[in-house]
Amino acid sequence: MQLSDRTLVLFAVFAAMLAATALWLEFRPRTTVAETNGGPPPAPLIPVVTRSGGRDVGTAGPLRVGIRRGRVDAATLDCDGLFRAQRPTSSGRVVFPTIPLGQCHITLVGSDIPYEPVFPGDRLSCWIDDHTTLCSGGMAASYAARVSVAGDSPGTVSVDGVDLGALPVQNAPVRVGKRLVVVTFDEGATAVWTLTVAPDEEIAMHFPSEPAGMSGAASGLRGTPSMVGATDDPTAGSTP
Repeated sequence: MQLSDRTLVLFAVFAAMLAATALWLEFRPRTTVAETNGGPPPAPLIPVVTRSGGRDVGTAGPLRVGIRRGRVDAATLDCDGLFRAQRPTSSGRVVFPTIPLGQCHITLVGSDIPYEPVFPGDRLSCWIDDHTTLCSGGMAASYAARVSVAGDSPGTVSVDGVDLGALPVQNAPVRVGKRLVVVTFDEGATAVWTLTVAPDEEIAMHFPSEPAGMSGAASGLRGTPSMVGATDDPTAGSTP
């Protein structure tokens, strides 16, 4: 079968378009991630952390959980992801006869977010609020640290989502365990830090409003909302 001149011309045009498209894909200008985001990612805002006090608290005995309100059928104890036990409620209480040392948390059945940390010998009063297990009593609250937070610029601070108010904040009680500290500066930058709190500590944190050794223009932080400085190392950038 012979093709007409018109068909041959259309075929040639189509082949040329395919070739041009392939060349454009191969040699087109490529936008980097940094260009897409308006520049390199911002450097972290690392606070200076100083610590004093603290104590070793002897822990022993069973974990006792009283149900403050509502009906709860059982509670689950989880330690380091290696130990897990669930026990039923009896007469408004749940008792775990043994609890290993480690990072442990308790979750009332019917809630999604646990309360932590818990320790051997704790006597807790717990309830569920907004799908979250909340508790009072126990070592984490009884031996809460006193945390002060300051910054180079005006701003606000929260710990685990609880607003502590405007900087500086003095001697705020913060329970034992890993706590998320968020400082939001009025000029737009946000610093995030995971702070490990020991029993009865006194902790002072001072947040810069821009990375050390960088001007506001160079860092790209001033006037630019960003979340920087997230870390789970409480000693980085600290002083003895």
